[in-house]
Amino acid sequence: MRMARPAVTLCALLTAGCTSFAQFLETGAHPEQPLGDIVGVWQSDTTAGNSALSDCAWTPQHGAVICEQTISTPTGIRHAQNLFTVDLRGNRFAFYGLSQPGDPMRPVPLSIDSHIWIYGGTAPDSPVTWSRTVNDFNATGTYTWRQESSLDGQHWTAGGAHGLSRRLK
Repeated sequence: MRMARPAVTLCALLTAGCTSFAQFLETGAHPEQPLGDIVGVWQSDTTAGNSALSDCAWTPQHGAVICEQTISTPTGIRHAQNLFTVDLRGNRFAFYGLSQPGDPMRPVPLSIDSHIWIYGGTAPDSPVTWSRTVNDFNATGTYTWRQESSLDGQHWTAGGAHGLSRRLK
């Protein structure tokens, strides 16, 4: 009878380990590494005539994720790069977007709570408006995104652009 507990514990550990390993194989991320949600190839739906194919991969030492994007617009194709960085000791994240070669890259604060990512929203864009983008990675194989605005930086209203991206790989 005493052997049942270690056996049950071993089975629970193996099950958790296999789940974590399967997640690692799918995304290349350890489950405790929040940036792993975006690793993969994603196709967004068309919003306001634009859609994006994003190929996101870990940097060689897993310190960041870089996404190369091909963006289809009504006026043609363009390319962009996005960089997601992490300081795990400080539990801080930042997003950098480069839409045109030679443009400056400034950090955009990124908060990650479980599978919800919030870009910006920490300072007003103008004297009366705050804005942020929310990505929700809770569904398997897809994520939704939406823009939100606020008059005070505390109470947010969804509005404006929104969409869905599907994992291709």
